[in-house]
Amino acid sequence: MLSLNRVYPTPTIRRNPHWLFGDDFFRPFQSAPPMRAGVRETEAAYLFDAELPGFDPGEINISVQDGVLTIAAEQNNSGEDKTIYAARSVRRSFTISGINEDGIAAEYKNGVLHLILPKENAPEAKQPRRIEIGNGKALPEQ
Repeated sequence: MLSLNRVYPTPTIRRNPHWLFGDDFFRPFQSAPPMRAGVRETEAAYLFDAELPGFDPGEINISVQDGVLTIAAEQNNSGEDKTIYAARSVRRSFTISGINEDGIAAEYKNGVLHLILPKENAPEAKQPRRIEIGNGKALPEQ
């Protein structure tokens, strides 16, 4: 079974009583999701989609380490007019389990990143084994 959980870094907000805007000024920006994502299940894999409009495939980095799937995209554009400079980046991490990490495949098309997360092969169920009670000679002395 796949479990995707968001990994949120702990936000640090400096609360200054002399700040003119107050804490509510930045609240809409903090609650906006960095990218929309969804997952569907088939018999053999989970199909994961993430919206990343405006990025090129070379600007998107996908990594898996210790059961955490991280999708990061960074865009640094400086136009021919040096007075205009635009930069944006998004990053989300998800915990995954029950996935064959070596078989993950990705495709980027029309602003949507499609990931195929193949399920791990379920290990064969082991049959219960009966353990005989001996006369104590097999146990190490204490």
